[in-house]
Amino acid sequence: MTNHRSAVIRGKVARFTRLNGCGVPVSNTKGTLATDGYVKITITQQWQEGVDTAVKNANGKLDVTDKTKDQLKRVEVVMEFTRIDPEAISLVDGNPTILNAKGDSVGFGMGSNATDVYFGLETWQDITNTACGTAKPYFHYTVPYLGNGKIDGEVVIQEETASFTMKAESYAPNSWGASPYLVDLNASDAAAGLFTPIDPNEHVRGQRTLVAPPAPTAGLVPLVVTP
Repeated sequence: MTNHRSAVIRGKVARFTRLNGCGVPVSNTKGTLATDGYVKITITQQWQEGVDTAVKNANGKLDVTDKTKDQLKRVEVVMEFTRIDPEAISLVDGNPTILNAKGDSVGFGMGSNATDVYFGLETWQDITNTACGTAKPYFHYTVPYLGNGKIDGEVVIQEETASFTMKAESYAPNSWGASPYLVDLNASDAAAGLFTPIDPNEHVRGQRTLVAPPAPTAGLVPLVVTP
């Protein structure tokens, strides 16, 4: 058994997966989207601080001290895109995609008619300074259950190319399990679901994999559960 230490660099691709209200991937004609059109993805833990107890005696000295353990409430994910992607925006924030006469997705709306939507997010990074061996290694992150998505901050119209930032929060328990995709190798070195399934109370999973990330898609495409 080897402890693989990974020097990770660059973001390769991000994949969004539509979930139902219970966090289960939805198999339908518009279920998944992969893109390399992002600047960065930031994952921030949000903690509930434990109760800090400190009681002094009559002489003014601390007599009783205790602090309960901090607890992870959720993670916040901020995604900065390089281009306006109507179907990705709709998948994250629940506002309807704007269509043209040909049925193409051409825009987005901001309003109070957004529906409650949930999604899973994965992203991959290169691993550098390591021998490839039988296959090139990547580092694979999964945030299995996200919701409360929204456009973050201002939309600025200016001379420079505008980036577009969205934000969402994680939920638990999740139902991602071994993943609806082929993202890991099994004992026979064949592409499969996660060898170690994601625990329902995991908000983020990060792990090394020898399965290459998906190619970017032209918007939302059918989700076919493969493992």
